[in-house]
Amino acid sequence: MFSSDLSDRELKDRLSHVTIPVLAVFSLSDEFVPSRILIKRHTNVSSQFADVNVPLFADRIQKILPKSEVLRIEGADHSISNHVDYFVSVVMEWILKHINK
Repeated sequence: MFSSDLSDRELKDRLSHVTIPVLAVFSLSDEFVPSRILIKRHTNVSSQFADVNVPLFADRIQKILPKSEVLRIEGADHSISNHVDYFVSVVMEWILKHINK
């Protein structure tokens, strides 16, 4: 079972207590994610990565967690082992941006 298998209600029940900023990271070439979860063209997500194909689940996370931001790493595998430097730099920048808020 994937978290994306949860209904909107189930997902909200599990996440509605989260009130802090969240960075949701999606590796777009995740070898363990079923194709039924992928892919939708996005243009209305406020993110530097808004123009790439994203998992549909990202929409749901942003809807349920209004303080969330989504990081989509195109070409990244499940463990992001092929984009480590990029991942670390973006996450560090995000942490520094939110550390004193």
